[in-house]
Amino acid sequence: MTSEKILVYLKNISANLGINDVSKAKISKIGKGDYNINYHIQIGNRNLLLRLNIESQSGLANQIVYEYKTLQFLEQYGIAPSPIYLDDSKKHFPYGLLIEEFISGNELIFSIDSIKRTAKTIAKLHNAPIKNQDFMKWEDPLREQYNQAKDDLEKYKKRKVRNEELISLGSDFLTKFEKNLSNFKKDYIPRSLTHTDLNPANIIDNGREVYLLDWEKARIDDPSYDVAIFFSKLLNLWASPRVLTAEEKKAFLDVYINETNDKTIEERIQNRLILYTLHGVFWAAQRLSDVEESVIDKNLGDQNYERYKKFADLEELKKLIEIAPH
Repeated sequence: MTSEKILVYLKNISANLGINDVSKAKISKIGKGDYNINYHIQIGNRNLLLRLNIESQSGLANQIVYEYKTLQFLEQYGIAPSPIYLDDSKKHFPYGLLIEEFISGNELIFSIDSIKRTAKTIAKLHNAPIKNQDFMKWEDPLREQYNQAKDDLEKYKKRKVRNEELISLGSDFLTKFEKNLSNFKKDYIPRSLTHTDLNPANIIDNGREVYLLDWEKARIDDPSYDVAIFFSKLLNLWASPRVLTAEEKKAFLDVYINETNDKTIEERIQNRLILYTLHGVFWAAQRLSDVEESVIDKNLGDQNYERYKKFADLEELKKLIEIAPH
């Protein structure tokens, strides 16, 4: 994708953006999204983000439309970019396209203060009323998360390039975990909109407020999912040089519980964290297979291969399985 091609496109839609002259636009590729390619566009004092959806992470055919509508819903809460323009025609580019507000700030750097700001933002999301909202939904959150991991296992078994140790580890754990699923069901209720991908690269902190980016697979779920993955070692290391400390996790929970009055959130995290880690390792292993079998968009594969290897961490999975409540 060239800046010249994007500039031509911007000229064609300049009236929709409320911009008279885009000829001096500064266009730069940013980030390392696994399903999207993102560009920062600066035109005078306006800063926009142009987002091209290369693959559908949620499995939805209208991925970019879903993300646009999610941003529309969230605009009233001030925790996400404002949506500006949607183009799902695929006439100018072979991908769905979304233009949104560019949020200035830094990717989340862990500290007590930044974690407290993040807790307030996530609490706002989980407190948002969702009645009559048309989002994806996990009706039985823990069961559906278990089914997701089980599907991951079955798909991975069919790969030409696969890790047999991962298959054995995942299969043994899921067999044991399933026996206790019914005991946990009452604890997990689909009562909040969740982001589902809270890695530090999707969290922008300007020192005063924290904003959440990349809303392509938001869904209604038990809020424990978001908190569990935010605490996940794997997701921390996707875009951070270190993991959250025990002190930082406590600071998060103190603020979050005060804002949401969710007094059992900590008790509900562990099951979700283990299943998420299993899903994450299988996901990364699948993406490694995609690269090695040459069935992934080359741009995505080249920019993310080393991160896939880091994410497919069997040792971390083994540690969690050893302490699993099954």
